[in-house]
Amino acid sequence: EMCIRDSAKAKGKRPDVRIAWDLSKQNRDMASGDLDMAIRWALEPEGDLHWKPLLRTWFTPIVRPDVARFIQRPTDLQRHGLIDVEFALDPGKEESTWASWYRVNGLDAPTSYAVSCADTASAVETAIATGHIAIGGSFLASVHLTKGELVAPFDTAIAPFSRFWLVCRKGMETTSEYDWFLDALREGADAIDALSEGINLFHPDGSVPAA
Repeated sequence: EMCIRDSAKAKGKRPDVRIAWDLSKQNRDMASGDLDMAIRWALEPEGDLHWKPLLRTWFTPIVRPDVARFIQRPTDLQRHGLIDVEFALDPGKEESTWASWYRVNGLDAPTSYAVSCADTASAVETAIATGHIAIGGSFLASVHLTKGELVAPFDTAIAPFSRFWLVCRKGMETTSEYDWFLDALREGADAIDALSEGINLFHPDGSVPAA
């Protein structure tokens, strides 16, 4: 949502640039020339490409405000129904986001869920529709958090070691198109970063992310 909204706004400044979005869990081959730039979720750079760090995200329980007033402590969460998500925070890690968050808070991982979703975006929408509780990422939930449609009842969040990167073929990072697109993305990333004010971030292993 952040990328589509802000790059569409920036497109008014560069009508000569065509934007086409291809959302996929698979990384497309950029060597063919069909794709100029991509935003990828990865632990670190790989391959013969230019990688620019773009955004770190974090995950915390999020819920509708009318339900949040009944939640005073982490142990209250399960009685309102947790939404499971089939998403690995970092490559090669099997532990769920919920398990990481519960462990950082000194609790055993949940063993049952009210709903299971294939991705975080679906989990966020399900939380709005049902009143169940998602473990939502600041990236995909940012619009709902800003509007107050969802709230984060606790100040603890899990920050994966992975992050979003802007990726392009080497040499393209020197072009005006790259600078234009990066500026548009940074504007949205800064707005999402602002949501972390007052949030205590922890990596899945319990360590504190570097500033």
